[in-house]
Amino acid sequence: MSSEFKLNTRIWFFAVYIVTILGINYFFIHDDITTSLWFWAAFLALLLGDLLLQPFFTSPQDAIGNSVAALSTTIPLISESVVQNNRDWWIFYSLGMGTVLFLSVLSIALGRSEKPNNRRIGESLTKTVAILGSPNFVFTLLYFLIIATFYSQVDKALLLTFLWVALVLGKPVETISNLIKRFQNIWQVRKTQVHIVGEVISRREPNILNIRISSRNIPTPESIILVPLDEEVAQICLVLDSYRLSSERWIRAVSIHDIGRKDSPKLWAPENIAMKCTENMFSTTLSENPIYKSKKSFIGSVVEKSDVSHVEIELYRDTCEIVEGQLLSIEIRSRPVLYQVFNAVTESEALRDSNRHGFMRIHARKLGEWVGKEHRFEQVPWTPNIHAPVYLVPEAQIEESITNYVGCIPKTKYGIKVNTKELVTHNTAILGVLGSGKTSLAVELILRILADGIKVWIIDITGEYQKALSEFIDIDKQNQSDQEIKQYILGDRDIPKDNMADGGNQKKFAEIMRTHINTFMGDQNWCIRIINPYQYDVTEQTSKIYAKQAGIGEMSAAQITRIISEQLLEHLKPNMVNQAKLCLVLEEAHSLIPEWSSVAYEGDKSASNGTAKAIMQGRKYGLGTLLVTQRTANVTKSILNQCNTIFGLQVFDATGMEFLGNYIGDDYAALLSTLPFRHCIAYGRGIAAKSPMIIELNDRDIFRNNFEIQRRCFDDDEGSASDEIPF
Repeated sequence: MSSEFKLNTRIWFFAVYIVTILGINYFFIHDDITTSLWFWAAFLALLLGDLLLQPFFTSPQDAIGNSVAALSTTIPLISESVVQNNRDWWIFYSLGMGTVLFLSVLSIALGRSEKPNNRRIGESLTKTVAILGSPNFVFTLLYFLIIATFYSQVDKALLLTFLWVALVLGKPVETISNLIKRFQNIWQVRKTQVHIVGEVISRREPNILNIRISSRNIPTPESIILVPLDEEVAQICLVLDSYRLSSERWIRAVSIHDIGRKDSPKLWAPENIAMKCTENMFSTTLSENPIYKSKKSFIGSVVEKSDVSHVEIELYRDTCEIVEGQLLSIEIRSRPVLYQVFNAVTESEALRDSNRHGFMRIHARKLGEWVGKEHRFEQVPWTPNIHAPVYLVPEAQIEESITNYVGCIPKTKYGIKVNTKELVTHNTAILGVLGSGKTSLAVELILRILADGIKVWIIDITGEYQKALSEFIDIDKQNQSDQEIKQYILGDRDIPKDNMADGGNQKKFAEIMRTHINTFMGDQNWCIRIINPYQYDVTEQTSKIYAKQAGIGEMSAAQITRIISEQLLEHLKPNMVNQAKLCLVLEEAHSLIPEWSSVAYEGDKSASNGTAKAIMQGRKYGLGTLLVTQRTANVTKSILNQCNTIFGLQVFDATGMEFLGNYIGDDYAALLSTLPFRHCIAYGRGIAAKSPMIIELNDRDIFRNNFEIQRRCFDDDEGSASDEIPF
């Protein structure tokens, strides 16, 4: 019982007991207190017992001290005549204390042994001497041995026996103190019962309290409550949310500040009783507390298994609506670092009896610290401290026009800009299934590329770009050029040659394409060219001449793509530059640059290799590629691996997810199949992102209605450019 009190209180109890013993001796026993053995036995029992020196348990070292103190009293008396009648008992007691002393020393020695069995014996001896060597046991035996030896008068013997039982064993002072404290608590509860809301049932790090409600007045989220820890200290807690468990109502709160009783003179209650309060009830201020300042956005804390790239977060607010892509803010060494949610798992905790409360554990990926002027995330090294508070980044409108961004982090004002030069020179891939929005994104990127003075050459077998970009296409020049190409190659379509490489009209196609490219690149007013390889009847010789006949076959879209890409590179090769000059767009890239395992014709293998070689060399000359496909598995990886910027929209095939997992990580790749329409996972130099991020892309109609691009006017008779020509 005494161990429940603080040291200062136990010292006062010890003084009360000593004064009481001295008073009984003065009025009833009349012994010389300096030589009275019963007094000193009681004094040592109180001093060494659970009042002062050994309030919690008796260690082997304590048992040594207790047995030595007892032996120092008994051994000198054994030879004295005053103990003649009880000498055998004194000898037996001394031998017992000697045994306790020996066992205590032995337990210490064996407890430090490296042998497991010796340590077990030492632990057993430690528990034994904790009982036999305790002050109450040692000095109780000594006290009654003294009474039996020195006090033959029955009245004094009974008085001393009653004194020991009442004071040393009964502990009346502690009992009375506890009774007074209970009365105080009863009256204190009545005084403050209007404020009481419930009782703390469980606590866990970081200072999270689960409180069972006992009143009808349930605290609302973001209000504060006071929870005393003892008589002197209490916790000010912020209510996070409320929930129902079985037939009971509960609230969850986080401790944000400790105060002393002097700082809350008007409000107090028993330990672990929660009381409703207001900030003005305390002499301390909460305005500077970081959690209280951001109480509306505080949602949880960092938990174990977090690392430098991602964190795991325990969500404290069940009603908080969080979705994939949401931004969270966590401090790392006093820097606000943004993390993006990519997953969540459900867990539960035991609260009381067999009742369990479920909660969410969120997984988030580090994006970095937002650099507003540059519209990018700057990497911040290291990881947040465990139990660091986590804040939800509030929803906000984009500060600037939508046309300044390719998209934004979902539900935030963080718009993501693109660098068209990096998009082109370091190649870009847009991957996604049919209907995921990849063509809309491709058209938007093309318009941004055009607006920055970079010409665009599109190889499209779908015809979608002809419609989507019709207002930017010089349809007359394009149709005229197509007719010239078809007419030029028509005559040699079926002509074989001794050299198979010269058979068919493929060489003629390369020649006219080179001439056409020179015209396109030299015309400042002609900025976008769309070609469908299937509209050209390009042939190759497939066998040697026999009887003046040879096999002539039509070239595939992949082979025609190779010829065009090689001729584009040849045109740009004379001048090495460090800026983007031409962007080659490959729509339905799985048909234009197929993977070897997916080719329909044997010649497509070398065709894909040739296109890949041209693209890899193109960056030095200002040539880059925008690759668009819905079948990642069927596109040659030699080109995909050259794409430094990736926009991954909804993808279902395992190969596509596995490939993207190498870029964006398996955690983000797992989200690809569930991405909503117009959402993507983006990464790379073109968006200045060193970490993958979920982006909500622009609405196509809103973007086209607001994006202003000065373009070539083709409705004048002379074909001259208007004043709005930007290129």
